[in-house]
Amino acid sequence: MLRQKIIDGETVLGTMISEIGHPNLLRIMKNGGFEFVIIDGEHGPFDLTQFASMVALGNSIGLDVLIRIPGIDRGMITKLLDMGADGFLVPMVNTVEEAEKLVQYSKYAPLGKRGISTTRAHTNYNPPKLSEYMEQANKKTVLLAQIETAEAVENAERIAAVPGIDVLIVGPSDLSSDLGDPGNLKSEKLLISAEKVAQAARRHGKRSGTVSANLQYLRACQKMGMTVFNKGSELGMLLSGAKQQVKSFWEEETKA
Repeated sequence: MLRQKIIDGETVLGTMISEIGHPNLLRIMKNGGFEFVIIDGEHGPFDLTQFASMVALGNSIGLDVLIRIPGIDRGMITKLLDMGADGFLVPMVNTVEEAEKLVQYSKYAPLGKRGISTTRAHTNYNPPKLSEYMEQANKKTVLLAQIETAEAVENAERIAAVPGIDVLIVGPSDLSSDLGDPGNLKSEKLLISAEKVAQAARRHGKRSGTVSANLQYLRACQKMGMTVFNKGSELGMLLSGAKQQVKSFWEEETKA
């Protein structure tokens, strides 16, 4: 279970599914060695049927599926969890109140107030005793709060202290922009802020991580003690592979 690995401090690696909604893409990512995927519902074009299909396949092959939701919306959170999603990456969590609302909508009582409907995909249509299932579901559902603004960095300590929040995830693109140096992953301001987030999480017994395709930046975050990483996306892999195929063709032709 992904959440238990995270709690235990294991380093875990996933990737983003940005636009391609075919469920079998998850088989490829699992065979590639990723431990989880994040389906991008913030910037991506996915509809609920696509979410349901990909989550169902992930459940069937043992690949944890998180969803980056566009906002902290009770209806969307309830639907996705009832589909069987393993948790959420939530953008722009800037305040403790937003973190608390996320937990309230995502976790069953007594931790939260998640709506109850158990003859659904998330119980494989065979729900056990309700009280037992609610406890099991709370242990499974992982919540990643994305820290993407200077305000969120300042509030990182309080956000990390919220029961039910598992990981603080630095979003380097938006955070670097908010700090006045968009896209500069070597920025001293960005790296200092990322270090503050990692320390805040650690002080409250929580984990931290980040999302990027830049290996140098990921290694810097790893040295800070971060353990939860999302590297690149299916689009980046396809584009990189396409460029390599074209390059190798023309290089081979020249040699011939």
